[in-house]
Amino acid sequence: MTGRIWSIWQMHRAGLATSPVCLFCDKEEGTFDLADVATEIHGKMVRRHPHIFNRDPGTPMPTKEELAEQWKAIKAAEGNQA
Repeated sequence: MTGRIWSIWQMHRAGLATSPVCLFCDKEEGTFDLADVATEIHGKMVRRHPHIFNRDPGTPMPTKEELAEQWKAIKAAEGNQA
């Protein structure tokens, strides 16, 4: 995905938004739309939180230590993809 995605925080700081429900997609190259943004965010949440989205309900939640190790591994695998 190319172009810029501005969060409400970025827009607020730039003085461009006052509503708390706002997402600005710069479509200068026409490469993505809001549905693409939602898909990307969904994928990131599922990828970064497998203990929530991909855990067998019969298995216990990981410990804080296990989650910290899992997070390090996920971030290392993402590289610049984040």
